[in-house]
Amino acid sequence: MATEALSAETVALRLQRQEEDITWLWEEVLRLREELLNAPDRCLAEGPCLTRDVAQLRAENRDLRYRLHRLRACLAEELSHQVKLEKATRAAAAAAAQDEAGRVAPGAQPLASQNQEKDIKKKEEEPDSEVKNPPNFIKERLKLFEVLKKDHQLLFATHEKKEDTSNGITVRVADGRTVEGEVWKTTPYQVAAGIR
Repeated sequence: MATEALSAETVALRLQRQEEDITWLWEEVLRLREELLNAPDRCLAEGPCLTRDVAQLRAENRDLRYRLHRLRACLAEELSHQVKLEKATRAAAAAAAQDEAGRVAPGAQPLASQNQEKDIKKKEEEPDSEVKNPPNFIKERLKLFEVLKKDHQLLFATHEKKEDTSNGITVRVADGRTVEGEVWKTTPYQVAAGIR
């Protein structure tokens, strides 16, 4: 009977400890739920568990992907422009050679080799990778690119004008002296080296 009382007492203590653990866990769940709902840095648009930092990093990532896409498009356009120039140069050289051949024999019939050369030139002049009817969004992107390009060129031109008018800067050192320098050329190291 003493063993039964002892085992009943240990079971009661174990149940009491388990109830305390359950109560503590429930309070912890409520506290975490409250923090989640009232979090000051919670981003509603991205979901309840994301902080503003994660949302900001995602926005920066989107911006960088957009810039990368724009740079790739600019590079592709520049490469296609270079290819067109090379083809035009080759066509002009071939036309000059054909004119010379025509001057030698003005009344002669074109030879089969000349006809083949013309066919080859036509094939070279046709771009292989160019779409016949490009979608509207490509035209819009090209217009946007042209606008951004003009803005950049204007900004660059105004920056160069400013640079031409005043290249000198004056740096005031902690002891009150002033050191002369040039814009975009004088470094803090050069200023510090001259202090001695």
